[in-house]
Amino acid sequence: MKQLIFFLFFFISYFQHAQIWVKPNATWHYDFSTISSGGFMKIQHIADTIIESKNAMVLETTMYEFIAGQNGIIYFYFSDTLQRNYTYVNGDTVFYWRNNKFEVLYNFSEVAGSGWMLGSELEEMNMCDDTSTVDVISEEIVNISGTNYKSLTLESNNSSPFRFDGKFNERFGAYEEDYSPWNFLFPKFASCDPGIAVEYYRFSFKCFQDDELFYNPSGEDCEYFLNHAGLAGLEKNSVSISPNPVSSNEKITINAQGNYTIVDIQGKAILKGTIENNSVQLINVESGIYFFILKNENAVYKTKFLVR
Repeated sequence: MKQLIFFLFFFISYFQHAQIWVKPNATWHYDFSTISSGGFMKIQHIADTIIESKNAMVLETTMYEFIAGQNGIIYFYFSDTLQRNYTYVNGDTVFYWRNNKFEVLYNFSEVAGSGWMLGSELEEMNMCDDTSTVDVISEEIVNISGTNYKSLTLESNNSSPFRFDGKFNERFGAYEEDYSPWNFLFPKFASCDPGIAVEYYRFSFKCFQDDELFYNPSGEDCEYFLNHAGLAGLEKNSVSISPNPVSSNEKITINAQGNYTIVDIQGKAILKGTIENNSVQLINVESGIYFFILKNENAVYKTKFLVR
């Protein structure tokens, strides 16, 4: 009987998750770096359209690049609007418009040991195959802001001209905070010629939000350098909170002023507001570990505290 109860619990928890893919007004931020510069890519859902009788989302990507000047000061270099992408979802599969047809972007019904074709190429590209494929290395269930989603660890072989690499969840795609050339929402180009040295943009997931979800695991401003260009980078100083640990519904004292957000370790915002008289009243905050994120005119600060 206990085994049956365990199985039912596992079955329910595994399959009780929201419909896959993003909701209206979806916005992704991915940081990127190169040898000489860095910045972030911002992908936004800007409209809806119909392509081949499919209700598709229009996603526009804007690149913001920054360079380091003298004394480590970060300066805005340029921004550029890149090509638009179009996606639609059918069941557990997300499609994207490529080479004048819809190809499979993500297939979350796949399991470890399987994979799918990301698309066929119109011409031979740098000693690569004429198709781009991706393999599922492993699968797991991840909890994002209280909801379970399926996550796949993907890897492309060295003969694919467009590749994926890293972890991708069914809610909004690539979400790994580890710089990789192919850890991005859409597959990126790769050269298969070992004799050619290519400088790749390396991407790291920063944050995502749409009409139903805000997910920012780092707790940092998603567009910090754009909002604070000309400063000496992101100041990761800790503000002082007392008492720490603190009891639920107790008032905490902070040695600073500004707007604050309290998020849990899964990146879900619990409380937001403005610090008044150097204090914040915790209201119905359950026991656990939280981050206190303060943003003022000078910088963004983050510190960890415990609610008991």
